[in-house]
Amino acid sequence: MSRSKPPYKYDRCGHWWYVWKMEYFENAEHGEKASGDLTFEEARKETYRLNGWTYTEPKTKK
Repeated sequence: MSRSKPPYKYDRCGHWWYVWKMEYFENAEHGEKASGDLTFEEARKETYRLNGWTYTEPKTKK
């Protein structure tokens, strides 16, 4: 599967971030929550892990 249509995505729902397990159709996509109540960085990190991508920690500001 290409990176443009990954099996997992992260997105905001209210003020929480979730990881979504995606299904793709010809003209639509559907996601089911795979995990929830995460911070932005936790959701990003989990999405990278599930997709088999290399995660790098964000650079901290000094």
